[in-house]
Amino acid sequence: MVETIINDSVIGRVSEIARLKLSDKEKEKFREEFERILEEFSIIDEIKVGEKELYYVVENVNVLRKDSEPKPFNNINRIRSNFNKIEDDFIVVPRNLWFSDIMFTRDLIEDLLSKSVEEHLHKKIEEIEKRNKEINAFITLSTEEAEKSSKEIQKKINDGTQGKLSGLVISIKDNIAVSNTRMTCGSKVLENYIAPYDATVTNLIKKEDGIIIGKCNMDEFACGSDGTSSYFGPTKNPRNIDYVPGGSSSGSAASVAADFSDLSIGSDTGGSIRCPASFCGVYGFKPSYGLVSRYGLSDMAMSLEGPGPFAKDTYGIALLLDIISGKDSRDTVTVQSNNSYLKTVENFKDGDIKNMKIAYAKEFFEGVDENIKNMILDKIGALESQGAKIEEVSLPNIKYSIPIYYL
Repeated sequence: MVETIINDSVIGRVSEIARLKLSDKEKEKFREEFERILEEFSIIDEIKVGEKELYYVVENVNVLRKDSEPKPFNNINRIRSNFNKIEDDFIVVPRNLWFSDIMFTRDLIEDLLSKSVEEHLHKKIEEIEKRNKEINAFITLSTEEAEKSSKEIQKKINDGTQGKLSGLVISIKDNIAVSNTRMTCGSKVLENYIAPYDATVTNLIKKEDGIIIGKCNMDEFACGSDGTSSYFGPTKNPRNIDYVPGGSSSGSAASVAADFSDLSIGSDTGGSIRCPASFCGVYGFKPSYGLVSRYGLSDMAMSLEGPGPFAKDTYGIALLLDIISGKDSRDTVTVQSNNSYLKTVENFKDGDIKNMKIAYAKEFFEGVDENIKNMILDKIGALESQGAKIEEVSLPNIKYSIPIYYL
C-alpha cells in the first residue's frame, strides 16, 4: 500500500518540475488523477524477485495538460538496466526512487563508486558527439585528457583513495585557465592561446578527482547576457534551441542542462552565472566576492567578478563550492570560510525555514514579464506557507545600478 498525501506542496513540486503554472481547476484534475494512480498501487502487490528492489508500475501518461509533451524520466537508463522490457504505456519504477530526488549529484557519486567512471565519461562524450553540434556548448573538448584522468580516478576508487568529486564530469568556462588547453574567452583574438597553468579553481577540482571534459562557449570576453556574441557562434538553449541560453556563461549552463557534464564552473559579474542558470533550468550560484579565488580567471570586471558553480541540484552546488572556496595567496582579497555548504544542504529540513525573515525588493518586478513575475510570487508564497516571514522592501537607488555597471 502506497501512503502519500497529495497536498498542495506535492502538486506544486510536480508542476514545478514540469514547468507548468496550473490553474486551480488543473490542480484539482491533477489531484484526482494522482489519487487514482495511487489507488491502483494499493491493488498492485509489491514485487520482489530474488534480491532485486521493490518496484511500482506507473502509467506513463500526462495528467496535467494535453498540449504539454511529457519529458523523459531522468533516471530511465538506470531503470532500463534493471528490466528486459518496458511497455510504451507503462514505466516500472524502483520503490526507492518514487518521490525521491532522482539520480542527482549525491546518488550519481554513489553510483560511480560502485560502477565504472570510464563508462560514465564515455556516455557524456557520446551525448556531446550527438548533440553539441546543435547546442554549441563547447569551444574546446579535452576528451583524450579526460579519458586518461578517468582511468587514474578509477584506480583511486578501487583503492578507496578517491577525492570528493569521484570522477564527476566537469566543464569549465573558457575564460578560466586549464593548463595546456586553449583559452579563447570566446574571441578570435585569443583563438590560438594555450593556457600555461591551471586557475586555482581548476587545480582544486583536479585535486578532488573531477574530470575536466572541456572549455565552454561564452559571450566574447564575458560581455553579454544572452550567449549570442561568441566568435565561435551562439550557444543554443538545450530546453528549446529557438531560445537563448543566457550569458555570459552560456556554455556552462547549457552543458549541464544538456547532460554533457555533471557540474560546471562559470563566472559572474552582474548575472553571468545566474541568468544562464535560470534560462536553461539548472542551478547556478554566484559566491560572495572573495569567497572563491580569481587567480586564472580572465575577468570582465576585476572588482566584481568571480568563478562559481552550476549543477542540477543544490547538493552539486554546495559540493563544488566547498571545494573551490577558501583563502588563496595568489588572490589577496580571498577569505577563509569555515562553513561547509554541503553540510548545510544535507542537514536542511523544511522546518528550518520557519520564522526565517526573507525580504524582496519591489523594484525588481518593474518591467518584468507577467508570467515570470507570477512564478516568482508563487515561490515567495510557498516560502511563506512554510513559515517564513516575507517582507517587501524598497531599494530606490536600484535604477542607477545598470548605468553604473556599464561605466
